[in-house]
Amino acid sequence: MDITTIDDLALIQAFVQSLIQGEEILLANRNLKAETLHRTNQLSAKQEGMIAVAKLADRCSYILVRQESLYWRLIHQTLLSQNLFPIAEAGRDGFYRYQRLLVPQGYRVNWTAAQDLWRLWWRYRRHHHALEPLELLLLNRGAWSSVRDICCAHGLLQIKTDHGKVSLPGSQMAIWLWNANSASAANAV
Repeated sequence: MDITTIDDLALIQAFVQSLIQGEEILLANRNLKAETLHRTNQLSAKQEGMIAVAKLADRCSYILVRQESLYWRLIHQTLLSQNLFPIAEAGRDGFYRYQRLLVPQGYRVNWTAAQDLWRLWWRYRRHHHALEPLELLLLNRGAWSSVRDICCAHGLLQIKTDHGKVSLPGSQMAIWLWNANSASAANAV
């Protein structure tokens, strides 16, 4: 591609595809540069330095993305579209760890404030009195956990899952799945 015609999103998408396919890359525009150095694909921003990195040998088993980057949201959305999810909070280095996870058939990926998950849960329970469980999965510690119950008190959500309890501030972003093919999903809204 010509350096003057590729936009930031297209370059980020090409970078992610190179990781998924285990291929080297050399691509740039006036803001971003994607390149392979020592079997490691790197994405850097002219104004920020390194913003994403993954080893080719890992065949995209994980990717590190700097949260404070101006490009984080574009990278994040691109990774989600390829079923690469943030499984570890940013460490001292400021990088989130993303990993490929299978999404069960019929489920839709949602990345929203945790309070949106609670609102859906509450609205469904109020109207349907839990005659049929709402099929929701929460990304917790790198795995999907079935949501059994959600309570909210003082802006803090207590989410009971099949793998234990999770506490989240309502404003914290969460990744969750909703079974759009179930009867409960059709009645949830």
